[in-house]
Amino acid sequence: MYLKKFLITAIASSASLTTLCASAIPGIDLLDVFQGGGKWSITAEGNYLTQNNALPPFGEVQNVSLSNPGTDFLNYPTGNDWGWGVGIGYTFASNAHDVRFSYHTIRSDNSDTVLTTDNTSTTTTFFPAFGNPGDGGSVNARNQQDFQIYDLTVGNICAFTDRITGRFGYGISYVDIYQRGSATPTYPVVVYPLTATAYLENKSTFQGIGPKFTGDLDVKLFGGLSFIIGGGVSALFGESKAKVDALPNTVYTPPFEVDESKNSVAWGVESNAGFRYDYVINDKSAVNVEIGYKGTDIINAFQGGNVEDLSNFSYDTNYYNYGGYITVGVAFL
Repeated sequence: MYLKKFLITAIASSASLTTLCASAIPGIDLLDVFQGGGKWSITAEGNYLTQNNALPPFGEVQNVSLSNPGTDFLNYPTGNDWGWGVGIGYTFASNAHDVRFSYHTIRSDNSDTVLTTDNTSTTTTFFPAFGNPGDGGSVNARNQQDFQIYDLTVGNICAFTDRITGRFGYGISYVDIYQRGSATPTYPVVVYPLTATAYLENKSTFQGIGPKFTGDLDVKLFGGLSFIIGGGVSALFGESKAKVDALPNTVYTPPFEVDESKNSVAWGVESNAGFRYDYVINDKSAVNVEIGYKGTDIINAFQGGNVEDLSNFSYDTNYYNYGGYITVGVAFL
């Protein structure tokens, strides 16, 4: 029902924008590509982004002191990491339509060590997969993440004023997200029936494809400097998977594995804002540099888990990344 409303709204909006720009946009003539005269553009992006952790917590600290009772969850570590992207576009010579393809990715690998306690009067560090290593023990947690997005859109370019230009695009988007968390304990003393080979591994993946609608606004300030703001929404039809592998720390408890998958619809929301400087080399070529801030949110991408029950995936969780970026582009006839 929500998807139907989304598509109806998007189609109606696209039709309205086409009508709004009708005076500036005659029909597409694909012969422009072969006859020449159109403008090509190539971009390369570097970014420094933060990715969230969408995996279930791997442990918890239980505080039983009267002054500060409660439970704090231990989550897999995250950090800031470098990503990159590339794009290519073609603007038709005889109208204000264009076609753009882009690819962006970011990969990260973060680790952290948690020192454990076992003082029943104050705090106890507990791990559902392997209990508590005890005072003086530790758990090494690692989080590996990989995000990739491919976009192909056709755009309508509208000149609202001599300083304000907009682009409204529609097309298709493909998203591939992978997260793997692992936790390995170190025990100060290992006495039978305990073992020193316990571990926990959580994996979550999502792959989805679907329609995408974008909007961008370019406001010329002075010289070759412009203010840029944009965004996009997409409906991603795909598959979400969640897997848990655990080897407990006692010979009496066998290892266990949980592997679940389901068809799902995730919603992509993207936004960016920044400044771009254009430098015209000659009447056939130009370069530009854009610096800004952006974010991507994939709603309901993963299956959420319960730290108390590693086999229970009862809700959906979101994936997101955000941070600064710089893009260098070249345009030529």
